[in-house]
Amino acid sequence: MAAALGSLLTALYVGWQLGGDVRSLTWVWGHVGEQQTEAALKPLEGDGWRVIHDIPTERGNWDHVAVGPGGLFLLDTKTSERTASVRDDRLYLGRTTFNGGAFRGAALGVHAALTESKPPFVQAVVVIWADFPAGRHEEHNVVYVAGGDLVNWLTNLPPKLAAPRVDELAAAIERLRSSASSVPALSERLEKTTSGP
Repeated sequence: MAAALGSLLTALYVGWQLGGDVRSLTWVWGHVGEQQTEAALKPLEGDGWRVIHDIPTERGNWDHVAVGPGGLFLLDTKTSERTASVRDDRLYLGRTTFNGGAFRGAALGVHAALTESKPPFVQAVVVIWADFPAGRHEEHNVVYVAGGDLVNWLTNLPPKLAAPRVDELAAAIERLRSSASSVPALSERLEKTTSGP
């Protein structure tokens, strides 16, 4: 009886702390944002673009990798109820900050993982589902874009890749996602790419 009462009181306390709002759980809120980005990207797939979602890595996953006429992109989703701003190579979501170097590093990881396919530059993109007055901001090779503007921005980029190249890169990315053996090799590939001769 005491254990049941303790469990109930714990559940009530956690619910009170969350204010009844699931968005207070960061990982759940992050997953919701990734689903929003996935839904926003759907119209691209019939327009010469290929999008691969949820690619496992040694330290988590890459949310979305998009390849199309406009190039090759690693998209990382960030969601918040707070206002978003970017300055000094950092994304600010209220009191939470994200260093631009982490986004560039992840894009470099995609490039390293695709080395055998001789990939083009991988553009780091942060898709923001929050109040983001700037709408889009580019700083230190990272593009920060409001979720609602993502597809419009991607489709208006100047063409860089032909359709056969898009298909080739998409197939390589799919192989990364489906091959368990590729995951532990990512750090080795990244080390080779960055260490030089």
